[in-house]
Amino acid sequence: TRLVSDWSSDVCSSDLIPSEANMFMMNVKRPGKDFYEQMAKHKVYIGRVWPVWPTWVRVTVGTREEMAKFREACVQCYAA
Repeated sequence: TRLVSDWSSDVCSSDLIPSEANMFMMNVKRPGKDFYEQMAKHKVYIGRVWPVWPTWVRVTVGTREEMAKFREACVQCYAA
């Protein structure tokens, strides 16, 4: 959670649901499937979307290097 909170405020103005596990939920404020597909173009693969939360995506926390790559792609994809 600390790694997420270290950069989440400047990544995007997205709502996050923190977790004690190795993942968090992120509201991308558009269809999660679209966001997933855009992230995949950057070779960053995030978790699935649930029908009851169509604008939220599950993000598994990785290494610092993986999360840096996630952050970079997220900034670009969130603004798109």
